Amino acid sequence: MLKKIHGKDWQKRKKRLIIIMAALILPGFLFFGIYSSFRSLSRQTENAYGWLFGKPIKEEDYVAAAKAIDIQLKVSLGEAFYQLQKFFPRDELVRQRLVMLNEIKKRKIRVSDKEVIDQIQKDPSFYRKGVFDKELYEQIIRYGLGISARNYEEITRQNLAIRKLFEEVTKSVLVSDEDLKEIYQKENQQFSVTYIAAIPESFINSLEPTEEQLRQYFEEHAGEFQTKERFVLEYVKLENKDQIPDLTQRLSNKQTFEKICQDYNLTAMTTEPFSLNESNIIPSIGLSKELSDMIKQSNPKTVLPVVEVDKKFYLVRIKDRYPPGLANFETAREEVKTKFIKEKSRQLAKEKIEACAAKLKEKNVSNREDFINVAKEFGLKTQNTSLFGYNSYIEGVGLSNAFFNEASSLKDNQISQVIEMPSGFYLIMVKERPVFDQQKFTQEKEQLRQKVLTERKQEYFDNFIKDLMKKAEVKNK
Repeated sequence: MLKKIHGKDWQKRKKRLIIIMAALILPGFLFFGIYSSFRSLSRQTENAYGWLFGKPIKEEDYVAAAKAIDIQLKVSLGEAFYQLQKFFPRDELVRQRLVMLNEIKKRKIRVSDKEVIDQIQKDPSFYRKGVFDKELYEQIIRYGLGISARNYEEITRQNLAIRKLFEEVTKSVLVSDEDLKEIYQKENQQFSVTYIAAIPESFINSLEPTEEQLRQYFEEHAGEFQTKERFVLEYVKLENKDQIPDLTQRLSNKQTFEKICQDYNLTAMTTEPFSLNESNIIPSIGLSKELSDMIKQSNPKTVLPVVEVDKKFYLVRIKDRYPPGLANFETAREEVKTKFIKEKSRQLAKEKIEACAAKLKEKNVSNREDFINVAKEFGLKTQNTSLFGYNSYIEGVGLSNAFFNEASSLKDNQISQVIEMPSGFYLIMVKERPVFDQQKFTQEKEQLRQKVLTERKQEYFDNFIKDLMKKAEVKNK
C-alpha cells in the first residue's frame, strides 16, 4: 500500500527508517533480552500477563509494552520481522521492558515533550526536500508501523527514558589508560616463539596396559562408565510387499508375532543388544530413522508396523529394552582401555616436559641453541612459530592465547613455565617481538576508548537488568 502512495522513493525512505529508528534506541540494552533470553524460549506462556514485584501485570501495560517491542523488532528487522517474530521470546522481552519502565518511574526519570519532538524531528526518515514533513511522518507511522502518531510518540518517550536510565546506571563505568594499553596490546601485539612440545599422542605406542592395570583403573573410575539404553529386536524379512495389507490387518486384530510367523512360515531372527545413535543404524536391518524413532517410542513385546528399509520390508518386535546404567568391566573394556591410554599418555608427556624444564633450569639455559639441544636430549620436538597475535591460531598447537599471555610476560632469552594445552605441554622462548607502536596507540587510543567503554557499559547494564529481573520475581500467570 505504501509503495502505491509514495512511489519508488518510499523504498529508499523505508530503508532509512529502519536504520535511523533503530539508532534512536541504544541497540544493546533494548535487545538484551533477545540474545540472553533466546535459550528461555520454552518458558513462554500463552495469554498470560503474570506478576512483577508481587503485583499482577495490568493488561493495558502488557499490551502497550508488547506493541513497543513489536515496533522495535519491525524497525530492526524490516520485512524479515514477519518471518522471524515467532522465534523471539516476546513474552520475556515484554516483561523486561516493564521492569525497566518500573525502574524509570522509581528513579523519577522524566522526558519532556520538547525532547520527544526534537528526537522525532531530527529523524531524516521523515524529511521531504530537506525539511521535516508532518504529513510524511504521519503516513509512515500509520501505514508503515501500524500505530497512531500519539502511540509512536509515547514509545519514543519511553525509549528516551530507557536511554537516560542506561546513562544514569552506567555513568560510573570508566576505562583507564592502563586498561586501554593492555587491550591495545592484545589486539595489536605479535610474537613469534621457539617452543618445545611434549605431545601425548607420541607416547601412545609405548603403552600396552595389562589386564590388572585396566581392572584397577576401572575400579577407580567405575562411575565414569555407563551403558546406554539398549534394545534387542526380533524381526522377519517379508518375501514381497503384497503381504503387507494382510499383515496390517492381523496386527490391528492383535494377532501375535508368533502366530504371524507360523502362518507365513517365517523364521524370526534376533539382533544382538544395541544402542541407538544419530546414525539410526539398526543391526542386521540397516539405516532407518523411521524404524529408529518407532523403537525409541515402544515398550518391550510391542510389534511394530511393517517398515521398509533399503527396498526390503520387515516386521519387527521389541524383544527387550534395557535401561542405561553402570557398565561392568567386560562391557566397558574397550572404553576403559582407551581412557587409560589417553590419561597415561598425557601423564607421561607432562612428566617428560617437566624433567626437561628442570634440566633447562639446572643448566641455566639462556640462549636458543642450548634450549633446542636440551629438548633433543629428552627426545622432544622443537619448532618456531610465525608471528601470531591474541586469539589467533598456531598450526599444530591450537589457539594462541596461552602462548601469547606467557610471551607477554617473558624477557628476551627467558624460558616460560610449562604451558598446558589440550594438544599437549609446551615450553617457549620468545624469538621475535615487534616493537610496540606508541605513536599509533596514541592516535587510536580515544577511538578504542569509546569502543571499550560502550562494550563495558553494555555488559554492566545487562547485568543490572538481570538483577532487576531477579528482584522483580517475575512470575507467569
